[in-house]
Amino acid sequence: MGISSGCGSLIENGDLQWVWIFNREWGSPYPTQPYQFNYQARDGLGNMHYRNEQGDQSGAVRGSYGYTDNQGLYRMVEYVADAGDYRVKISTNEPSTDGKQSPADVLLTAEQPPAGGYGAVSYGGGSNALRGGFQGTVGAQN
Repeated sequence: MGISSGCGSLIENGDLQWVWIFNREWGSPYPTQPYQFNYQARDGLGNMHYRNEQGDQSGAVRGSYGYTDNQGLYRMVEYVADAGDYRVKISTNEPSTDGKQSPADVLLTAEQPPAGGYGAVSYGGGSNALRGGFQGTVGAQN
């Protein structure tokens, strides 16, 4: 719940014409409900994408999302948003990540990329980006 208050006046010809005061509490008309959802999908190139999330009655949310490409390169992001703020942990084996520098308030865990010469890989879209179609599963629960 929040509280808003204030006052104001209208002055005409040097005389106070009226004053207004308000004090209003507001909040959502709908209480927070627990929820959970997830999906996992593989694209036509063999790359796997996923997301899992759940929220509780207090409004706290925790989850993860990420991908693993067809050569073993991955990124996994775990997050929590609750009364203790927003916290993120990233695990990856992407090239050029050493885990020694974490941006902002993020815990970064880095591993060696898979063998296979990732320096020359291009992730451009183009007409072949999703060749072979899209496959996946989606799950939701309230």
